[in-house]
Amino acid sequence: MDLTVVVPTRNRPALLRQMLQSLEKAQRPSFRWEVIVADNNSDPQHRELNLEVVSSATLCVRHVLESLPGKSA
Repeated sequence: MDLTVVVPTRNRPALLRQMLQSLEKAQRPSFRWEVIVADNNSDPQHRELNLEVVSSATLCVRHVLESLPGKSA
């Protein structure tokens, strides 16, 4: 892997989808990278939507759940 992009999110599946689509447009065959979506304790409905967004991405994307809300939560 050449690069890892970590994206924190909480209850914002529409913005997550938009961001992943933008990253998909930036893909280059000569560059290997992955995206880690750090879900900061989204409520169950939004967490499910986040998982749908991640599973539909064409990038190498992993979803990681952080159950303790951060300071801005």
